[in-house]
Amino acid sequence: MIQRHQLIKESTVQVFINGQPSGTGFIISEDGLIGTCYHVVQYAQPAANGQTQITYASNIEVVLHDKKRFRADVHSSCQNSNFVNSVSKDFCILQISCNNLKSFPIGNFGDATEGSNIYLCGYPLGINQPVVSKGMLSTK
Repeated sequence: MIQRHQLIKESTVQVFINGQPSGTGFIISEDGLIGTCYHVVQYAQPAANGQTQITYASNIEVVLHDKKRFRADVHSSCQNSNFVNSVSKDFCILQISCNNLKSFPIGNFGDATEGSNIYLCGYPLGINQPVVSKGMLSTK
């Protein structure tokens, strides 16, 4: 039986923008959906009117725990009319062409209680291996 921390590592991915590490994502479905934060994949550039135009980066890649690298596209659920919601709530769903991925079950925050065990996992500061920490939810 696979241990919880190993499953967390296997379902955590590193996100790259233009070949550079940008953040962390999590496999949310076996067919290649990856959850991450919008700020991990954003691209900002000056607009002609003096404001800033914010879009998604055009060159997004995802590296799995086994170091396999995949081109990622922003899922349609985060584009067009849903773009503002994605930006304001800082989330993005990516899609890669891969099947049989190990996803970690996502729970509901409402089900968590003070004192519940929590796990944190990610690729801080571009480190090339996921770091897993276990803690306790102290307050909601």
